[in-house]
Amino acid sequence: MAFGITELNVRYSDFIKDYLNKGYVISPLNIGNSFSSAVTYLDLINPKEKNMTYRVWLKNTYSKGHDFLKIEVRQYDKKVYRGTLWPDEGTVVNEKSFFIISKKKDVYTDDEDEVARINKCRSDRRTLHESLENLSYKNGRRLRIDKLPADFIDNIMARINRVRGFKRANATCINAVVLYKESQYDWRRDERVYRLKAQVSFSYNNKTANIYLG
Repeated sequence: MAFGITELNVRYSDFIKDYLNKGYVISPLNIGNSFSSAVTYLDLINPKEKNMTYRVWLKNTYSKGHDFLKIEVRQYDKKVYRGTLWPDEGTVVNEKSFFIISKKKDVYTDDEDEVARINKCRSDRRTLHESLENLSYKNGRRLRIDKLPADFIDNIMARINRVRGFKRANATCINAVVLYKESQYDWRRDERVYRLKAQVSFSYNNKTANIYLG
């Protein structure tokens, strides 16, 4: 499951705790420069290894089309590495990566299947927006797509995937979308309320079906 910054902080802290539980201690005295690829770093020392420093880097990385936030532990021998410890030097002895789902909202996951699901959802949402812009009408007038709730748009594809034979379909299967609003008077609120609804027709593997939302 995707998680936010609070859970990321917990997982980073647990990563460090594993080292502390093994007898490593935090060294506050090593000073380094700022690095564009590093978010932050922390230095650990094993009291049994006199000349070794273990720097725990937190880095932004990019690989195979994905943005990652990587915890990377590098071992530096003080006899070899003097002064500034660089993030591309030393020996990598441990690492853990998190997919960045959203930098703006600080959303992460370590589940690759979750990344695939979210990317599919994003792709379907873009396609759905295009379909809605081209095919949706309200009383003959185009409906403001940017005013549609995101969960309403996502629910269209979720409902399609629940139809038998359409589990693997994506948003390109949609043939037509008709959006409309129904109103009724809410006596408790003493006002007329509107409910957004949709009729969606779609085809996949020579099968055609319709769903109604709202």
